[in-house]
Amino acid sequence: MWMHRLSDKPFFCTLFVATLLVVQGCQKHQASTEAVEKQPTALEKSLPTSPDTTTIDPHHYAEIKTPLGKMVVRLYDETPKHRDNFIKLATSGFYDGLFFHRVMSGLMIQGGDPNSRNNNPTDDGLGGPGYVIDSEILPYSFHKRGEVCALQSVEVPGKSSGSQFYIVQGGEGIPKMILDDQEAQVRELTGLKDFRFSEEARRQYSHGGGAPWLDLQFSCFGEVVSGFSTIDRLAQLETSRTLGEAEPLPSLLDRPRQIQKARMTVKMLEKFSVDGIKVH
Repeated sequence: MWMHRLSDKPFFCTLFVATLLVVQGCQKHQASTEAVEKQPTALEKSLPTSPDTTTIDPHHYAEIKTPLGKMVVRLYDETPKHRDNFIKLATSGFYDGLFFHRVMSGLMIQGGDPNSRNNNPTDDGLGGPGYVIDSEILPYSFHKRGEVCALQSVEVPGKSSGSQFYIVQGGEGIPKMILDDQEAQVRELTGLKDFRFSEEARRQYSHGGGAPWLDLQFSCFGEVVSGFSTIDRLAQLETSRTLGEAEPLPSLLDRPRQIQKARMTVKMLEKFSVDGIKVH
C-alpha cells in the first residue's frame, strides 16, 4: 500500500498543478473582464463633471485696498439693491482714488464720497453718484466689528446714499450693563418697543464690540472677512479730534491728517478662499 501511494504521487501532483492553473486562469479572466467593464464609455467621457458644490461659496466678494493694507468684503445676497449697486460702482472704477475721509477710532471708517477726490474737504460727506437707494434694513442684521453699512442719504431721508458706506471697527467687548442701555436706546430711536438684541448679536458685541445703538437704522449690506487689522490702522489715523484741535466745521474733526494713507481702490474678486472655501 505504501509503495502504491508513492507510485501515484506524480499523478496527483500533475492533477493538482493543472487544477491550479485552470483556477488562476479563470481569476485572471474575471479580473480582466471587470477592468474592461469599469472603463468609462465614450458617452460618459463626453458628459460634464458635476462641481463639488460643498466647497463653493456663492457670495460676491470685493477687495478694498489702501496704503495701510487691504480688506475683503463679503456682500450679502439678502440686500440685493445695495449688493448690485456696490458691484456696479466697483466694476466701473467709481471708488478708485476716493478716500476714507472720516475715521473714528473705536467706531468706524467712512468713505465712498466722490467729493473726497477734490481739494475741498469741507464738502466731504455730501456727495454721491447722483441717485439714492431704497433702504434694505434687515431685522436680524447688526453692527458687529467689520460690518459694512450704507450711510443714509442727505438729500432723501429714509433712503441710502448711492455710494457712501462705513465699516464698523469695534474691537473691545461691550459690558452687559452698557449693552442693555444701548438696547433701550435702539427701542427709543426706532419706536420698536419689543426690540431685543439676538443671542448672536449679544455674543458678538460682548466679545468684539461694535456699534449696537445704530441697529435697525442703516442698511447693512456686507461684512469684512479678511483684513481687520487694516480697519484698525485706518481708524487710528490722527485727526483734529484725536489731537484735541479745533476745526471751523464739525465734519473736519474726523478727517485724517494723513489723508493719502486712506486712499482706496476697490475691485470685485473672481476667486477668493476663506476658511478653506473656494469662491467662484
